Amino acid sequence: MSRLLFHRKTAHFPRFSRSATRNLRKRIWTAILLLSALGGALAAVAPQAAAQPLSYRPIVFVHGFNSGPGVWSSMPTDGRLAYRFDYSNRTGPVGSVPSIEQLGKDLKEAIDKEHLLEKSPDGTIDIVAHSMGGLVARSYMKNEGGIEHVKHLVTLGTPNHGTVLAGLPPACSAQCKDMAPTSDFLRKLNGNRTDADETPKSRSHPGYPKYTTFRSNVGDEPVMYTNSRGTKTGLCDGVVFGVNANGAFDPIHAGDTPILRGAENTVTPCIAHSDYMTDTWTQQKTLDALTEPGDKFAPARGFTKCNDLSLAKGAGDWTQGWMQSCLETDTSHRVTPVIRVRGCGHWRTYISWWYYVPEGWGDNTKCNVNYLKATFTGPRGSQWITIPGASTDYMVSSRAFEVKLTNYQQTGPGRYSLENPQVGFYIWGWQDGGYNYARYESGRNVELDNSGLVTA
Repeated sequence: MSRLLFHRKTAHFPRFSRSATRNLRKRIWTAILLLSALGGALAAVAPQAAAQPLSYRPIVFVHGFNSGPGVWSSMPTDGRLAYRFDYSNRTGPVGSVPSIEQLGKDLKEAIDKEHLLEKSPDGTIDIVAHSMGGLVARSYMKNEGGIEHVKHLVTLGTPNHGTVLAGLPPACSAQCKDMAPTSDFLRKLNGNRTDADETPKSRSHPGYPKYTTFRSNVGDEPVMYTNSRGTKTGLCDGVVFGVNANGAFDPIHAGDTPILRGAENTVTPCIAHSDYMTDTWTQQKTLDALTEPGDKFAPARGFTKCNDLSLAKGAGDWTQGWMQSCLETDTSHRVTPVIRVRGCGHWRTYISWWYYVPEGWGDNTKCNVNYLKATFTGPRGSQWITIPGASTDYMVSSRAFEVKLTNYQQTGPGRYSLENPQVGFYIWGWQDGGYNYARYESGRNVELDNSGLVTA
């Protein structure tokens, strides 16, 4: 044990003069005070930054195939933090590019890197995605746990069940192959094609995410058709088409591939695939879809409730168009009945030529909403809405538009309903034996409750 003892002889300590000792002590205390001050400053800054989350949920924008984040340059954000996921150098029709599933992983990494969930006041984000970007977002939600962190998903022209164009090239990139209706990626993403719901929900946030899809093709548009004005396409969106909501090919018609069963599926005006982000109507409806009454973490906005889009037909089916009855409220609790029209057009009898307004057998053809019967009920009572057949107040030179019946507005928080709406239109500028009228007689009731709406 003696070898382990401390021997005074073996310990050598340097000796300092008194002045050197005083200088050394002064330097040590100066260093301690400096470190203490610096540490205190860092401690004061870090908690302050962490204690100031955003007022509103961030919006994550995801661009589409062979595109880039610049497509969102004109998209309004309502003053919310917007993060544009950029994979523009890793997408294209040919070459070695990552799969859509890998891009979903990359999206998660980007969201984590930007600390968007930590910055969000409720720990969730909203996603707005165009075209293939919607598949990237859905892959992130399903395969990377994003479903627990997304409050609202809006897809714009997304080939949720594929597009016929992805199945045409003899050789295309991994992303192109993933968008083919028969791809393993879509089969796994969508599950059983007969499932009643394609919008899975979070375990930690019951009822969320909320899904909204926008498409500009109703679904029955002919890919190509011929009339007295030549051969042309009936497509609005000429990129995502030719597949129906069950993933089956339909190369003759537009198809409704962007639909998700269980989502709010909305048809926009007739716009091209690249115009969803710049169309004013679609921009505003997209922002509306990122919140709901009582939402404290998004700017106050109005919203719209509609019945199903239904096909209106005339005698002999010569005149056709899709119609929808809606109620729309703003943040001042003003509620307005709205009639939407999509795909308004007519056949030329006996020749079977099809025309979309404003084209027609006659010149300057217009679609005129001139028939409406419904009961509009609100907190202040009921009123009968009617548009007589002779009316030309709602005549439009377009195949897709909406009519706002502002003269029937009601104001105030509460429950509203549009009961048994019966709507119709006629083709102005074309007379062919009385076949230019179309009706839809048995519209489902529309109900809206704006009592929980946060006023602006």
